[in-house]
Formats: sequence, structure tokens, C-alpha cells
Amino acid sequence: MDPEFVAAVAQAASGEKINIARFCREHGVSRTVFHKYLNRFRAEGAEGFTRRSTAPHHHPAALGPTVAEAVLRARKELADEGLDNGPISIRWRLEAQGHDRVPSQSAVYRILREHGQIVPQPRKKPRTRRRFEYADPNGCWQIDGMEHYLADGTKVCIIQLLGPPR
Repeated sequence: MDPEFVAAVAQAASGEKINIARFCREHGVSRTVFHKYLNRFRAEGAEGFTRRSTAPHHHPAALGPTVAEAVLRARKELADEGLDNGPISIRWRLEAQGHDRVPSQSAVYRILREHGQIVPQPRKKPRTRRRFEYADPNGCWQIDGMEHYLADGTKVCIIQLLGPPR
């Protein structure tokens, strides 16, 4: 922490008159931050200047130990049956068993990795795709189609044409 800032906070805390607005403007600090540290210094002394963690105190969406236990149990069951026991299969197994909180495929992977069931293999990471560009103006068009059913059951085909940008 900047020694001038610490000194200014200490001076203000001891009752000395300083121009807080001018000090903050000259040092590039907001007055809100200055007063935050002033209140901390008055309450805690020098300990008020230590950095604090910005991590949340609780994680309401975090998966609990019961979910991790269910994932590990499903992996063992699949392995015992001789079936594929990767994250996709585990997720399907948990859905079929009717679990109320089925984790995503990536969450299943994280749980398995944290419990030493999977060793990460970064070489298997998919390569990034190159962007497709066509050199000739008006030389490339893209067409896409999909089937859709109307309310009365009639099957229609929606076609989308994308031309070059104008």
C-alpha cells in the first residue's frame, strides 16, 4: 500500500484536518476508497490496511458432497457393468435414476478430476477452428434448412440464406 496514502488515513483518523478531496484527486484514489480505509483503520488499526479476499463467503449453486458421492457411485456401477463410465454416461445414469439435481457434463468431469478418477490430458484438447473467409466478393453464399411442425401438425421446411455482407 502507498505510504503516503497510509499516512493520510492515519492523519485523518487522529483528527488532523486534511483536504481529502484534493488528496484523492492528486493520488488517483476515490473518496469512497479513502473513507473505507479510514473506517477500517479506526476499527482495526494497522490491520485495516491488509488486503481481503474478494471470494464469496458461500456458494449457493455449488454441488454438495451428496452429488459428488452419486457421481462416483454411478461411475463405479457403470465400470462394474462393463459400460462406458465417462461424464456423458454418468450424467445419463443419474438422469435415469431420477436424481433431483443432475450436474452438467463439465461438472461431472470436475468432480471426477477432483477425486482422482480422471487424469487431465491437455493434448486431447480440441484445436481451435479457423475462421472461414472467402476472397471473392459475392462469391460465397451459405444456406441452411430445418424442419418445423406447425400447430396443426403440418411439416414445413425453413430455409435461411446468408449472402455476403454489403
